[in-house]
Amino acid sequence: MALNVGDKVRYLNDVGGGTVIALRDSKFAIVLQDDGFDVPILIKECVVIEPAAGTEAKPTMAKLPPTAQSKPYKAEERTEPGSDKPKILLAFVPNDAREILDSDIDVFIVNDCNYYLNFVMNREIGEKHFPVCTAVIEPNTKDYLFSLERNDLGNMPQYIFSALLYKKDKGFVPQDPINTKVLIKASRLAKLSSYQKNAYFTEPVVFVELTKNELLDKINELPENGFKKALSDKEKKEQKIVYKSPTKKGEIIEVDLHIHQLLDNFSGMSNGEIITYQLDTFKKVLTEHKGNKGQKIVFIHGHGNGTLKTSLRKELDRIKIDYQDASFREYGFGATLVTIK
Repeated sequence: MALNVGDKVRYLNDVGGGTVIALRDSKFAIVLQDDGFDVPILIKECVVIEPAAGTEAKPTMAKLPPTAQSKPYKAEERTEPGSDKPKILLAFVPNDAREILDSDIDVFIVNDCNYYLNFVMNREIGEKHFPVCTAVIEPNTKDYLFSLERNDLGNMPQYIFSALLYKKDKGFVPQDPINTKVLIKASRLAKLSSYQKNAYFTEPVVFVELTKNELLDKINELPENGFKKALSDKEKKEQKIVYKSPTKKGEIIEVDLHIHQLLDNFSGMSNGEIITYQLDTFKKVLTEHKGNKGQKIVFIHGHGNGTLKTSLRKELDRIKIDYQDASFREYGFGATLVTIK
């Protein structure tokens, strides 16, 4: 998105902001901060919160190309009125298609439907949300959002995406608001097999679909008395196997307590509910192995703000089970080794 002198900005990956007083080499903005200091900031790290007088912050949008199987279309011609199916994606596009695993990543939003998309995207840090970007995206368009440096992919935050879908100057079928959490694992962006050829970009990209809701799709296809079965089937599908039983005596069990490893869909859960679910899983694993003397279990809880690690170790102290930091070489500071006695 274009940046102009006079725009008031907030920093994307840091606290603070100010007013743009100059632009340098098409890469840096000189920002006059509230503390009176002017500092150079990468333009891609700036989010406009108030455009300069006389200018209007408009995203640069590109019409989606037709797929190989379809002819060029106008939005109204793509589907019959009232039968549009929203499809919103985040696309992670390598800067250099020749060096996919070494290049930085541009993040785009793809609005592949006949609805306007009014969205806001926040970063979640602890109990707070921090704005990343907001825009209105026209039907059947894609738009650049921000960039990620390859070296920072290991510290990607969790994003919260919220959006409304609507049409202008015509009747339309109301769509449910989108409200979902997005967490992209660095390991996924580091695998060549994750990048897909597609109809939206010339480069292979990694997609995250924001409108996919298998449960609602199944419910809409069922008679009313089929609701409970659909819900039960979905819950069974979402409960992942968080560890494998040891195949031989003395083998260490690993249990990854990151919520995206425990549940396929955790949108709508508060931080408190997530912690409770993680701790319940932890307690369940301990209960299953309480009679296996000498069994070693590594619980991977990550760094975060330490809430899960602290809660986990308080419970171990309460029930008097030995523990220690797991191997730093294998897990860094993000895991606890428990020994059943």
